[in-house]
Amino acid sequence: MVSFFKFRKPAIRRAGGRLAPARQVVSTAHGARTVLLDSRSGHYYGLDEVGSRIWSLAGAGFTAPTRSEKVAQGYYAPVEQLAQHVEAFLADLKRSRLLEER
Repeated sequence: MVSFFKFRKPAIRRAGGRLAPARQVVSTAHGARTVLLDSRSGHYYGLDEVGSRIWSLAGAGFTAPTRSEKVAQGYYAPVEQLAQHVEAFLADLKRSRLLEER
């Protein structure tokens, strides 16, 4: 028996890369909130107003500095502090396989 394997080149990851919803994730907005459904696992997630804003900025392809600046426009907090929280939230979404780098 002869087997053929096709090898894929590993994706090159760049720091501050653009994020996009994972292919298996469906999202819908309900007012200021967003519901995410992971069709593979069957789990769903609810995002509040701030989480929804971050989700939409990430899905729109904004880079890390731009995401943080846009979130900071609505809050009285230093951009550096918000950037840490925004990136931590996005890291959680990536760990949950809801977002991926493209």
